[in-house]
This record gives sequence, C-alpha cells and structure tokens, in this order.
Amino acid sequence: PVQQGWAYVETEQDAWLAGSAVFRLTIPDSPIYEASLPLDTGIHKQFGLPFDHVDATTGFAMANSFSNLAITVTLTFYDEFGTQFFSDTFNMAGLTHQAFMLPDRYPQVAGKRGLVLVTSNGFINVVGLRARGGGFTTITPLVLQGW
Repeated sequence: PVQQGWAYVETEQDAWLAGSAVFRLTIPDSPIYEASLPLDTGIHKQFGLPFDHVDATTGFAMANSFSNLAITVTLTFYDEFGTQFFSDTFNMAGLTHQAFMLPDRYPQVAGKRGLVLVTSNGFINVVGLRARGGGFTTITPLVLQGW
C-alpha cells in the first residue's frame, strides 16, 4: 500500500535542526529503491521544479506547515522552450499536505518537459520526485527569490 505523510517539527527559538527525509519504494522480486532529500525549512513562497514526462514521470509533495491559516497555491507550467501552457490555482488548509504525480492530476503535461513554477501567498514546503522504470529519485526544488 502507498503510505505518505509529513511531519511538523518545532524547536526552541535559537535552536537549529538538520536532517534528511528518506523515501523508499519496495516492489516484490525487485531491489529496494531509496532516495533522500535534506529537510526543508519552509521559509519560501516560490519554487521551480523541473519535470520530464518524455523519459520519466515527475511528482511532488507540498505542505502548508508554517501556519494554521489557509494559503493559495498557483502552479504555472512552462515547456522546455519557456512557453507557458497551463496553470492551476487551489487552496491548502493550514497544517496540511498534498502529494501527487503531475500527469495524474494534470494530463496537460503528458509527453512534455519543462518547469512548474509553484507560487504561494504563504510559506510552503515542496519536494519533487522523479520516477523512471522501477526506480525513483528526489528532485531538489529551485528556490526562486527575486523572480
């Protein structure tokens, strides 16, 4: 069964926290696949995430972990030539997360490569996943400050 989730970790005011999240894929009669990604501090409102739906499948997870308030998230999709071809806007309640593979939710990305720009009116955590064949890896989102 698919298991997913997220954790909210709070430290004292002057304390630092570091670590990584490990993702595991177990398929019967196949090797165990793992990927890791450093913890995200959630102090950004805009990210870029490359995607490839020609040779692989890209997905991502995001969390509104910074506030009990709802935020509005906009995903703007650009193809590999920089041309915008689709966008979507939705709300996320406070202290919630969403995770999905892009082509499952947005069939418009099928057969394309490019960049999805994730923009929020509040702080958000984002992690990318790239699957190909039986394996997968994580994608570190690009922090887009000043764009």
